[in-house]
Amino acid sequence: YIVCFIFCLFNISVSQNLNDRNKNYQPTRFKIFYTLSSVLKDYNRIDFRSTSVVQKTLYAFQHICHKNVMYKKSGKRRPFIVIEGTDRILVSAVAKSLTSLMGATYLQNPPKCLRQLLGKYHHASPLRRTFYALGNYVISEMAAKIYNRFPVIAPGYWLEQTAFAIVNNYKGRPLPPPGDSIYAWPKDLLLPDIIFLLTTEKNDETLRWNPSAKYDWRTRISEVYGSTNEARIERLDGLLGVHLLLEQIVAIVNETLRDVYYVSVKSPVKSFPLLYRQKVASAMQNYVNVSTLS
Repeated sequence: YIVCFIFCLFNISVSQNLNDRNKNYQPTRFKIFYTLSSVLKDYNRIDFRSTSVVQKTLYAFQHICHKNVMYKKSGKRRPFIVIEGTDRILVSAVAKSLTSLMGATYLQNPPKCLRQLLGKYHHASPLRRTFYALGNYVISEMAAKIYNRFPVIAPGYWLEQTAFAIVNNYKGRPLPPPGDSIYAWPKDLLLPDIIFLLTTEKNDETLRWNPSAKYDWRTRISEVYGSTNEARIERLDGLLGVHLLLEQIVAIVNETLRDVYYVSVKSPVKSFPLLYRQKVASAMQNYVNVSTLS
């Protein structure tokens, strides 16, 4: 009985210590990371660092993601383009089609070297946002190597995740004013040459699952993008559909990036119409199927 009593006291003490460490812990959905060191510091918290998923993640990041692949620069480098928006189906469809048109490399978060671990980070995991933040740094490093030879397209990146976190954190409160440090782009994260923000309305994924929201989610997300002055952002009407969006993106890329970077973009319709129609038809079918569920 004495042994059992001591054992119970020990467990209570350990539990209390863990609670004390976690009482000021900020939920991951509100986290915003501005440096790689802050991401790694979060992983190395005493609460997490000994878990198998953290050890596997850090091993993959340090030994698998950092492959020594470097393309020699030949003339002007290629552009790094990011497609973002609240409708992930649309973003993915546009990004993949643009990748084909530009002969680009498609970098998705989580990146391939970490993707097999995604299932370990369920939606309630306190490290889920940390995991995606780590993925951003992998994409940043890979893009900086690849764009010496090929354009890079990413469906979602740091600003998209940050916008969601800021809006969630400031529910029912005014957002910080433009120029606030909360909008500052991380100094150690590669800045895209251009970010295309696809705005939507009835197909907005966040409103689909939270129709009783008392604030206009889209407006606040848009306000965050408008308060960021370091990234070049082009807003496009996502309700135009994949076909017209691609035509607009190709026109903007040719007009704004050709003089600075090496840009070779095929016409969405004229260069390879059959392949283009097949890809857009498939993307639009998936988009319509998912949208009708709302």
